[in-house]
Amino acid sequence: DLFCNVIPVKSYPKLVKNSPLKKEIISGTDIAIYRELSGGIYFGKKELSKDGKSAYDVSSYNAKEISRITHLAFKAAQERKKKVTLVDKANVLETSRLWRKRVTEIGQQYPDIKLEYLFIDNAAMQLILKPTQFDVILTENLFGDILSDEASVIAGSIGLLASASIGEKKALFEPIH
Repeated sequence: DLFCNVIPVKSYPKLVKNSPLKKEIISGTDIAIYRELSGGIYFGKKELSKDGKSAYDVSSYNAKEISRITHLAFKAAQERKKKVTLVDKANVLETSRLWRKRVTEIGQQYPDIKLEYLFIDNAAMQLILKPTQFDVILTENLFGDILSDEASVIAGSIGLLASASIGEKKALFEPIH
């Protein structure tokens, strides 16, 4: 029942030299990635044809799954720089369109929070070009998995990132990987 993965990504002055990115790009980075952890393509139906020549993986989300993590992300933003960036692929994925619709509706309950949207491909690029533009990144499972691993270069190593997996009654805290 751990549905929300929170990964803080921070650039520490003493560790900036560990990153392959330029100091001027990553200095001041302080991001919280909110990754939905119990749905999406990792948990959907999977099938390989009998002849082994075709396969599929189903990605699905419902409003409840999206809502519970969205509220956590907005509440976190209230304690931070008051900005949430929803990362999706709403131009082609129906699940992303549901995410965008639901997050937009919930965002209206948090008028003090600025809500922005980025497609995953642009977000991956922006994370390296200008990571300081982000505060709270909210995204689905697969995209969050990719972005958090990518963000590890900002801290200098994937082993330097902490991770919290949160449920309604329990939580698990660990270093990534």
